[in-house]
Amino acid sequence: MVWLEENGVWLSVVIVTVAVVAIFVASLIQKKKFGSRVSTTKELTMGAVCLATSFALSFFGYEFPQGGTITPAAVLPIMLYCHYSGIGKSVIICVAYSLLQFMQSPYILTPFQVILDYFIPYLSLILVAVVPFSKKKHSALLSEGKKTFSAHWGFFVGAILYIVVRYTSHVLSGAIFFAEYAWEGWGAWPYSMVYNLFAVLDASIAIGAGSALFSNETFNSFMAKSFNAKKNADACAEND
Repeated sequence: MVWLEENGVWLSVVIVTVAVVAIFVASLIQKKKFGSRVSTTKELTMGAVCLATSFALSFFGYEFPQGGTITPAAVLPIMLYCHYSGIGKSVIICVAYSLLQFMQSPYILTPFQVILDYFIPYLSLILVAVVPFSKKKHSALLSEGKKTFSAHWGFFVGAILYIVVRYTSHVLSGAIFFAEYAWEGWGAWPYSMVYNLFAVLDASIAIGAGSALFSNETFNSFMAKSFNAKKNADACAEND
């Protein structure tokens, strides 16, 4: 654990590099399969930017004494990527972000504790992709002259699932492995349930920021075009 703490920054840089390369390789495979240069370039760029932005934001915020940090919507870029890209393309981003969070400030008691504190909470971001963004719904609302906010209802469904899984995982870890830190007169479970509300607050900040972005039609149009270029390119290829 000491070695990880001393070399965490360098390992984080290596992981980011590996993640970006992996995204690039995946994009090349997709390009070879589908023959779409526009989509793979945008997916590569967006994936790398979202991962790097979330990781950078995770360094800022309020850190609690026994662990846990409330950040300025650090997970939002990853959530947006999952929302627009779907499960298949988001897996590698969520795995990379989980590894980065672990390397950033590792605290290891047992493998199970590591899974509960680092991997489940951040891998669960993939749940935001369960009901992905629908370009069809977005276009229909635009054609009717309506606001496109409702096209993002799946984001909020997935975000709630993410909060439930992340919070439950932290509570289990706190009650099982950190019961000794319970406040005087508190049992392990009540203490863990209250203490780990930081996870709910942290995710709620990201959801609030996401709501503000979805209320902006310029943002909606830009993201819809950026993450749906592949479908448009494939449609053109089929017509040819």
